[in-house]
Formats: sequence, structure tokens, C-alpha cells
Amino acid sequence: MNQKSHYLGNILLIILLCMLSACKSDSDNDNEDSTPDPFAFLPVNDVEISTLTESAPVTIQGINTASSVHISEGEFSIAGGNYTSSPSTINNGQSISVRIMSSAQQLGTASTTLTIGGVSAVFTVTSRGNDNTPDNFQFSPITNAERSTNVESSSVIIQGINTPAQVKINVGEYSINGGSYTNAPATIENGQSIRVRLMSSQQYESSTSSTLTIGGISSDFNVTTRNIASSDDCFFSAQDIQANEVVYINCQLNLRGQSINLPSNVSFVNDGGLITNGTLTFNTGSIDGELLNASLTVEGVAHLTRPEFTLIKERWDIMEGQVDEAVARNNKAIMRQLIKQIKLLGAKTLKINQLDAYFYPSEFAIHPVSGKKVWPHDAPFELPSDFTLLMSDDTFIRVYKNDMARYELVRIGNGKNRTGDEDDPFTDVKNVKVIGGNLIGDRQEHKYTDEGKTHEWGHLIDIVHGENIEIDRVTMRDASGDGIHISGQRYGVVPNNTDRGSRNVLVKNCLFDRNRRNQISLVYGYDITIEKNHFKNSKVNLATSNYIAPGLPIDIEPEVYQEVYDVKIINNTHEGKGSFHVYKSTPMPTDYNSPHPYISPFNIATEDRGGSIILEGNKMEGAITMLLGNGVRIRHNQISKILTGRASAFDKKELIFDNIIHDNIIDGKFSRDPNINRPHGILAAGRDIKIHHNKIRNVSTGIYIGAGSRADELGGLKDTQIYDNDITANNFGIAAINGVDNVSIENNYITVVRSNSSTLGVGHIRLGLVNNKEQYKDYTFSIASNTFRGRFENQDRSYSSIFNNVTGIKITNNDFSGGISLIDVNNSEFSSNTIYSNTSNGFYNLGNVNNSSIVGNKVKVEQGPFVCFKQKENTFPGINLVINNNECQQGL
Repeated sequence: MNQKSHYLGNILLIILLCMLSACKSDSDNDNEDSTPDPFAFLPVNDVEISTLTESAPVTIQGINTASSVHISEGEFSIAGGNYTSSPSTINNGQSISVRIMSSAQQLGTASTTLTIGGVSAVFTVTSRGNDNTPDNFQFSPITNAERSTNVESSSVIIQGINTPAQVKINVGEYSINGGSYTNAPATIENGQSIRVRLMSSQQYESSTSSTLTIGGISSDFNVTTRNIASSDDCFFSAQDIQANEVVYINCQLNLRGQSINLPSNVSFVNDGGLITNGTLTFNTGSIDGELLNASLTVEGVAHLTRPEFTLIKERWDIMEGQVDEAVARNNKAIMRQLIKQIKLLGAKTLKINQLDAYFYPSEFAIHPVSGKKVWPHDAPFELPSDFTLLMSDDTFIRVYKNDMARYELVRIGNGKNRTGDEDDPFTDVKNVKVIGGNLIGDRQEHKYTDEGKTHEWGHLIDIVHGENIEIDRVTMRDASGDGIHISGQRYGVVPNNTDRGSRNVLVKNCLFDRNRRNQISLVYGYDITIEKNHFKNSKVNLATSNYIAPGLPIDIEPEVYQEVYDVKIINNTHEGKGSFHVYKSTPMPTDYNSPHPYISPFNIATEDRGGSIILEGNKMEGAITMLLGNGVRIRHNQISKILTGRASAFDKKELIFDNIIHDNIIDGKFSRDPNINRPHGILAAGRDIKIHHNKIRNVSTGIYIGAGSRADELGGLKDTQIYDNDITANNFGIAAINGVDNVSIENNYITVVRSNSSTLGVGHIRLGLVNNKEQYKDYTFSIASNTFRGRFENQDRSYSSIFNNVTGIKITNNDFSGGISLIDVNNSEFSSNTIYSNTSNGFYNLGNVNNSSIVGNKVKVEQGPFVCFKQKENTFPGINLVINNNECQQGL
């Protein structure tokens, strides 16, 4: 081979080697793989809302080179590293997990998509639904506790809920997150803490228990008192006490069930100790009230060292908060025992600084002698003579729910022959005060089960033949009957009853709210003062109980053989529905002089003084109403309307007389009652009323006379004077119906004000069907010397007066801004009136005006369509109609 051929051969070898090298490089590239095997994340369910939730890690396989990682939402972590949302790479065999924020909605879904080398997997998180059932929780029991002491549990954290759960406790109280203790139902949230507080037993080695329930999961908290042989027990025996000894109790003196007969003149002084479990029988002596408790009985001749006894509720085993019937009955028994014991020991006052407890109310009983069913006899608070129940604003005395048609929470009154107990300290009750506190009825929980029974006699305070009674600053709410019921001992079933009603009763500065029947009922009593109280929510229906009639703030309603007189209702306020109502009053005896005569701050004319029932200075959204009253004085009140008298009783001289209404401000705008639409200012019916110097505004009719009797019975108004009133009405100044006899309306200033231009149903006077029956033919009705004006949009406007089917009326010396229309008028006189009208004829005879006269009137009408005197066409003018000596001027 020559040199050239050798050179060429080398070149070919080099090219071949290069070609082989290039093929090897392409083969290596073809073997790289960055697409992983498929992978998946298991979904996570039932997680808390708005919570970062991690997936389980997955291991990436099937790649031989680094592969790119991307995520749509949330973050990822490679091989346990930090979480990130930034693009990255992952190698074969490495693990990866993702995390995402769970949905903020219950049962909401959140998801993210992780992509590795073009292969994707979705991680889904579902939030849990509403869960108010917590994980189980437990309170550790407490042992060796002191007696009669509030003991707190340890705090537990509530877990396992994602919505507030209801909290209830049967006995004791609880505190959430260190807040105030309460026994009222509430709610708790996840992660909050709760603890329980329970009063330990008054007995040694005795347990009390409370059950706390949260969302259906319950746990008991048990407290056990210490052993009796602790170091603070007294080192002496009660049997070692000597006569005339003063014993300072700074330890626990346990009588161990014994009855100790003490020597004479022993005094026990509290020095921080307690006497329990037995009976001390005194032979004269004294004891501090702080030493009294439910397990100690005191007998013999002894007295308290101080006349004011302050309740230490822990020492009397009164259970507070929501309790069952047995506990409520036990609370009643304890309170009755307490009151009777401290009264026998000379207490003048029971002071309660703080208490919120349920008491079972009084019940009917069988008399031990007669065997007959007797009045409810065992009220939890049955107050004796010369006694004051003094409660703070933090005292809540509650009626335990029951199904009784009649009951009492507080009873003040004669208890003779009710229990057969000759030593009953509650007979002939006098000189009692109830001051402060809150008395709460069971209206909303009451069981209205007995068919035919109205359940309207569940009273918070029942005053029965009480004397010198004062109720001051008490809140009374939600009775199934009345807030206060004032009556006499015998309830008026026998004529000439020698037992009188309650007397000298003062109710002042109290709040009455939502009592189902009446806020106050007065059925038998005299020398009664109701002053500066606030009444609200009468006639109110609740979700579980409708009100029962009459549903009034104050109802004075004596029955047969009962008496009510010398009543002062002054300076009270009222909001909502209802009225201060005098259904009936009785005349004051001629020899009666009020022990507490009312001296008004107003200048009352001599002829308006006196009175059996005085209503003065009250401010009311409602009304004052009076039916069969005598000697009633309604004056200087601010009210929405007044209703006086019963039309059908206008001949009852023995029942209705000497009633006076004066100097009141009556304004329809005072009422918020949706059932009162432009009310009448005063509805006057019955008989013997003086109505004067009242200011009446924003009403449909200023004074409406005679209404209220049925068409088939006689009725109306008699012997009444209405004078010097200032009336502004929207429809009629004066209206009347039925029999009206010996009634005069004089010197009033009456304005009709309209907000629209219609004159239909509008007028200064509207008399219809007045004295139109044969029995009324001799009746007389006078309207004289009044001024009538009209306005529309702040301009003077004339409105007519209408006399339709009337007899025996006399219209004289009035100044009318508007004409007079007559139809079916008999035996009437229209004289010496001044009539000025720009909207109607002066006198318009619509027909059948008989035996009447239109004489000496001055009539001015607008020029044009109107005339001074007009007879309607095609009508009969009447018989013996005299029209003369009138002046007529047309053109104003």
C-alpha cells in the first residue's frame, strides 16, 4: 500500500469512528424519561372549616431525570422540605405532599391540582357539617369540702364541635371562659373552657351533684363535704352550757340530732361558727340570726339579738336556678319554716340580698275540722303582722310551673280558720311591707290543662283582709293571673258581712309587666293608694299564653257584698294597651273619714273636691274608664281617652252619681294601640257627670254622649253638665245618641280640623236618634253659648251641624262656623245663634221638623249657591214650625 492509500484509509477510519460516536450520543438521549407513573392523593373529609389540610405523601416513580412540578392552588412539599407554591423539579423516588385551605363553608369542598412532568393528580378536602356534639368531657369530683360553701370544679376545654352547642345545668351554675356564673341556658364554642359551681351540702359527709349538659353530652360534678371530726369542730358540748352564759360560736357545734334543753338566759353570739343537726330549747335567751339554718330548730322562749334577719341562702339549702318540682316544693317548705321561725323569734325584717330561686306556689287544702276544701293556704312567702320583706334588685322569686287555676306566691292577709292552727301567727295581718325585688310568675310555662277553668287566679301578691300594707319598688311580671290582688277575707258571699276588706294599702314605685289578667285587681278594700307605678304590656298575647279578660293595668271591680272606696290612683305611668278601669265603686259611709286624705298639688275648686275614687296626675297611652262609679274624680291626667258611665244604667241613681272629669289633657296621639283608630275623646254615658276644663286633641269625636246601650233597651245620659272644654276633633265636636235628659253643653270651644277637603262625615254637632223613643219624649237637652270653628290646611273652613231624628233639644246662643241641617226634629228650639257659613246653607230643612222654632238667629252665608234658610224640594217641612225674627246676610 502506498503512502497516499494509507492516508486515505486513515481518513475513512476517522470518519467511521465519528459516525459511531454520533450514533451512541443519540441512543443515550432516547433513554431519558421525565414522565412519572400515574399517582393520586387520597381525599380528606370531615375537616374543620378554614383549616390548612395536608395530603398523605406519595412517592414519584418512573422517571430517570428531574421532572417539573406545578400546583394550581395551595402548596407542595418535596421530600419533607418546606412547602412552596413556586414551580420546582422532583427526582425519581422522592416523596411529595400537598396542602390546601379547607372551605369556609360547612360541607364545602376545596381542591388543588398537582402536575409533575405532564401527569396530574387532584387533592380534594371536604369540610365537615354542623357538629354541636362535643367530645366527652368530665369534671373531677371534689371531696372534703366545707359545708354550705360554693365549690368550683376544675376547668375543662370543649372540643369536637364546629358550631355553638347549647349549655344547660340542672343545679348550680357554670362559667364560660372565666365569665360570670349563671344558671340560664347559653351556648359554648369549640375551644372554650367551662367550669361548674355548686353549693356543698350543709351536712357532714354528704354529697351534692350537678349535671352539666352540652349538646347532648352530660357530665356530673359531685361535691362531698368533709368528715365531722375535723379540727374546727367545737371542743365543748352544748350540754355543758351554764345559765346566764354568753356562748360565742366560732366553731362547728354539731348537736348530732339531739334536743338540748338550755338553762335560763343563755345567749348565742355568732363568731364565724355554726350550730347544726338538732334542737335548742330555750328557757329565755337569745341567738344571732346568722346561726339559724335549715338543720337547727329553735324552741322555747327566745329572741333574735337583732330584729333584722339577713338570709344566708347557703345555710338554708335553698336551691337556685332551674330545678325540678320536688326541689321547688322543698324551697317552699324551707321558706315557710324560715319565716315562721324568725317571726316567733321576734324578727321584724327578712332581708334577702341575692337569690334566684323557684318556689312551688300555694295550693288548696282540706280543712282539718270541717273537711271542706279551703282557699290556697301555704304560699311560700306568707307574711305575718309587723313584718317587712326587704329584697335587693338581685332577688328573683319565681313561681315554679304548675297546672293550678288558683295560687299565691306572696300572701298578706287573714289566715284564720284556713289551717286549723290556733297558734298561726298569720291571722289578722297588719303592718306589712314588701320592698324591692322581682316576683316572676309562671305565665309562659303554666299548664293550662283543666277544661272549663280560666287559670286567671294565679297571683304574685294576694292581699286578703290586710291592714297597713305597703308594696314598694317591686317588679311583678308574668303572673298567670294578677300582679297584685287586693280583697277581703270573706270574698263577699254573705250580706251584712262583718269582715271588712283590706284597708290602708299603699302600692308605689312598682313595675307591672305582662301579668296575664290584670296588673292590679281591687275587689274589696278602702283607703287604697296606688302611686308612681309603671304599667306596661297589658292585653299582650305571648307564644304560650293569651291574655285573659279584662287584661287591665288597674281594675276596680267589687262583687256582691264587697266595697271599694277611698281610693287614690295618682302619678302613675302606663304604656301599651288597657285602661285604668272603675267597673264599680261603692259610696263612702256618711260617718267615714279617710285616715289618709289626699291633698292635691293642683288648685282644685271646692265643688270638685272630695270623691270616693281619685285618678289624678297619671300619664297613659291607654284610657281611663268608669262604668258604675260614684264619687269618681278624673282630673289632671294625660290620656288617650275617657269612657264614663254605662248607658243602660242611666236610671241607676243609687249606683251612679257625683262623678267629675276636669282639667285632663286627652290626646289620641298618646295611644300606640293599633286597635284605637282616632278614638273619641270622652264617651259620656250613664248619669250625674260634670265634665269641664278638659283639653281634647287628635280624636275622631270630641265628646260622644249616650252611646253604649243596645237597640232594644233604654239608655243614654242624664243629669250631666259639660262646660268650658277646649276640643279639637277630626270629625265631630259633639255627637249624641239615645236618651239624653237634663244634659247641658255650655261655653265650650270646639274646632273641627280636617286633613282632606271632604265634608262627608264631618260636622260640629251630630245628633242622631236622640230622644226618639216614647219613653224619652219629655227629656231635655241643651247646647248653649259654645263656639264652633273649622279648619282645613290652616285655613278657616265651615262645617255643618246635623240634627237627625231628635226630640227635646235646645240650641241657643252658639257661634257656628257652618250651617245647621235638620230632619225629623221634634219639640226643639234653635234660637239666638250666630251662623257663618261658606260651604252650606244657613238652616237646611230636610223635612219633617215639627213643633219646633227657629227664632232670633243671625245667619251669614256666602253669595251664590247658598241661602240663609232652605227647604229641601219635595219634602214636608213639618207641623208647627216657627221661623221668625232671624237676620239673614248673603255675601260674606
